[in-house]
Amino acid sequence: MTPVVLKTPDEISSQREAGRLLAQVFAMLDGKIAEGISTLQINDLAERYIVDELHA
Repeated sequence: MTPVVLKTPDEISSQREAGRLLAQVFAMLDGKIAEGISTLQINDLAERYIVDELHA
């Protein structure tokens, strides 16, 4: 059995921030996804948002 690895407070903080950013990406994509859009277009939208808006 694999031992349980406890996260440090810094690791938990980083995971919390990553989750917050991901929620923002999902919220942005919520209004953009429609029939006919390709997964590559969705990827490009998400990437541009992450880089240009979230600066992450």
